[in-house]
Amino acid sequence: MKQKPGNYSFYYNNETESIFSVLTEKEKAILDSGAVVKSIKKGGLIFKEGDDPSGLVFLIKGSVKLFKIGVGERPQIVRLVKPLNFVGYKALFAERPHTTSAEAIENSEIIIYSKTDLSRILSENPAFSREIIKALATELGFNYNRLINLTQKHIRGRLAETLLLIRDIYGFEADGQSLKANFTRENLAHFSNMTTPNAIRTLKNFTDEKLIKTEGKRIVLLNVSALEKISEIG
Repeated sequence: MKQKPGNYSFYYNNETESIFSVLTEKEKAILDSGAVVKSIKKGGLIFKEGDDPSGLVFLIKGSVKLFKIGVGERPQIVRLVKPLNFVGYKALFAERPHTTSAEAIENSEIIIYSKTDLSRILSENPAFSREIIKALATELGFNYNRLINLTQKHIRGRLAETLLLIRDIYGFEADGQSLKANFTRENLAHFSNMTTPNAIRTLKNFTDEKLIKTEGKRIVLLNVSALEKISEIG
């Protein structure tokens, strides 16, 4: 489903550290004028590996995973995206095809900004260019650390880190313990670089140790400090 966005400037200003905060009202209007809004159902692809970027994708509702198919056709989730963040912008700025696929974890809504309008603003607003570079560098540093942890930590350390990352990205429900995002066991495994049976077994161990509680896809963190210790030890 596609529609013109109207004025989404309130999304730009919803976070003080948004890169959109350096744009003028005129520049925001230019982005809005050439943008398209799309609704993506749960499980729907925003783009797939090898596609050419169609524009700058900005998530305004829902949740998205970026993943790559590895050896044995096993997916590896490389990034989780929450609202008011970009999806797959590295390929756009590198002028290369996407190296990952993007799928909606839940019903989501995105804005796709025109490449032409974006290029014009980048050339006229150096502060915007600097904010884009800063965002790319920050994500690159996170990915380096994540790669080391996924290859050097044991299964327990990797799954504990994943649960804590989900907490950091999506936060808790009102009870202060239940993760806001509900992930399938397969997604937890794919984000932790392990098989689904190993993820299920480790979750059960955490449950038996009273570190977490599971209710279907819902996960309640009962002992965050212990999970942090497991993640730190690796």
